Formats: sequence, C-alpha cells, structure tokens
Amino acid sequence: MNHGFRQTHFMTQDELNEVISYMEDQHQPVALVMAYVGLSLSDAVNKKA
Repeated sequence: MNHGFRQTHFMTQDELNEVISYMEDQHQPVALVMAYVGLSLSDAVNKKA
C-alpha cells in the first residue's frame, strides 16, 4: 500500500465555480458532484444505473 502524499484540497470554492462556469449548463451538475465526492472522469463514465 502506498502511504505517500495524498492531496486533500485541490482548489478553492471560487476557483471551482470559475471552472464550472465555463462548462455547458447540462454538464455543470455532474461536474460539481464529481468535484465534491472526488469521482474521476473514468469512474463517472463507467457507472451504471
């Protein structure tokens, strides 16, 4: 098991809001959920209902 560096904070809320604001409206909710729960794009794409 790797016990190395683990990043606990990547960007501020203002920075996240700015990034999200550049996305199309339909993608913003998914991107926010991904950001808050730490879900990677590959994990989000592979999720099944």
